[in-house]
Amino acid sequence: MHYVNMRREQCMILQRIYDQLSCLTQIPEQAQPLAALFSEIVDQYHEENDCQTLLERLDELHTAYCQDVLPKTREEFENRAILYCILTGVQMFLQQKQHFYRETAIQHHSR
Repeated sequence: MHYVNMRREQCMILQRIYDQLSCLTQIPEQAQPLAALFSEIVDQYHEENDCQTLLERLDELHTAYCQDVLPKTREEFENRAILYCILTGVQMFLQQKQHFYRETAIQHHSR
C-alpha cells in the first residue's frame, strides 16, 4: 500500500509540474539545464535507484540558478520563477522515491 501512496503522490507532483510548464510564456535559457536533468531522471530512474545522485545533481542545478544573473524583465522573472517551482517539484518527486526506497531497504534488512 505504501508503494501505491508514493506513486499517487508522485502523480500529483507530475501534474503540478505539467500545469506549471503550460504557464511558461517563453522558454528561458535556464530551462536547458533543467531539461537535461529531466533526461538524466528518465535514464536513471528505476526500482533500485535511491535517487541520491539525481538529488545531488538537482542541488548543483539549484546552486547554478542562485548564481545566475537576475532577470531583467517582468516576463523573464515570471518564467524563471516558474522554472524554480518546477525544480522544487522535481525535488519533491525524487525525495518521495528516495524515502520509499530507504523505507523498503530498512524493511528488507530487518527481516
